[in-house]
Amino acid sequence: MLLNNGNPLVDEISRRIQQAEHSRELCRLADALVYSLKIVHGSALVPIIAPGRAANNRDAVLQWLRQEFDTPSLELSQACVQVLLPKLHRKIEDGMEAANDAYF
Repeated sequence: MLLNNGNPLVDEISRRIQQAEHSRELCRLADALVYSLKIVHGSALVPIIAPGRAANNRDAVLQWLRQEFDTPSLELSQACVQVLLPKLHRKIEDGMEAANDAYF
């Protein structure tokens, strides 16, 4: 929560703290999704989930989450995992299906 006390320095520090907390929460959520979907270390899913923006599968999931949650004030909860898990699973399956169709 921003202090909004009129002091620009305090307000900026408060905003940066909020952004850091949001970033840490997204990292934890990315780890939970990677674990839940049993996504292995590597980069095979990068072109499917976050083309050109990620170094590995976990980073791709994190970039995808950042795109899904572009509002820093959004509070993430366990309910988010239940909504996002099937959505990410579908994206991976659709991407792999498209890759298989293109390959064969």
